[in-house]
Parts: sequence; structure tokens; C-alpha cells
Amino acid sequence: MALSTGTVTVKDSWYDMRQEVVGTIAFGANPLTYAAGGLVTAFNVPGVKSTVPPSDVIITGIAGFIYKYVPGTDVTNGKVMIFTEGTVATNAPLIEHSVAALVAGVSGDTVSFHGWFKIR
Repeated sequence: MALSTGTVTVKDSWYDMRQEVVGTIAFGANPLTYAAGGLVTAFNVPGVKSTVPPSDVIITGIAGFIYKYVPGTDVTNGKVMIFTEGTVATNAPLIEHSVAALVAGVSGDTVSFHGWFKIR
């Protein structure tokens, strides 16, 4: 199966020595699959003026999944890890999305991000 990726759309940005960017991320739907360690999500898109990985990214969705950005070596190869409730046990930790078809709750989620990039 082909792997899903995250597609970044910049909604707004402002910068001086660092660029602050807000926007959305869309993930491809089933039959695309989730890869262990996260989905490649490139920030080399119009509106991002940096070539280095973001210093921080906050990602939120409305469907209840937890998203975590893992920086790569540059803006093209960072990953977004997706976490789900692994069990109904009280105080159980979240688990990473399984290596399988991306669930509809993720591909249909409204996902927003707020990122900070160094300008070089």
C-alpha cells in the first residue's frame, strides 16, 4: 500500500528573525497507509521562508487524535506522528496509529498547525 503524507497549507505568517506560520495539514485517505514513526510532512511550501526544520510546531485536530511533529534534517522531511487511545483502561497511555490504512477520523480531521522557523 502507498503511504499517506501530510500536505501543508499556509494561512498566515509574520517574521523578523524568526517566522511564525499558521495553517492546516491534510492527510491522504484510505487506502493510503500510516508509516511507523509518522507521516512525512514537508514545510517547503509557499509562505514558508525557511530551509531549516521548524524549531517548534503545535498541531491540533478536532477529532480527538493527538498529533506530534518530529523534525527532519530540513523542511522537506519532518514527520507527524498520530496517537490514538490504545485501550479503554483508566490512565492508559496513548499509542501510535497502527501501520495500516489511515483511519477516516484522521484523513477527515480538521488539522491546524502553528509553527516557528528560523530565517537564514
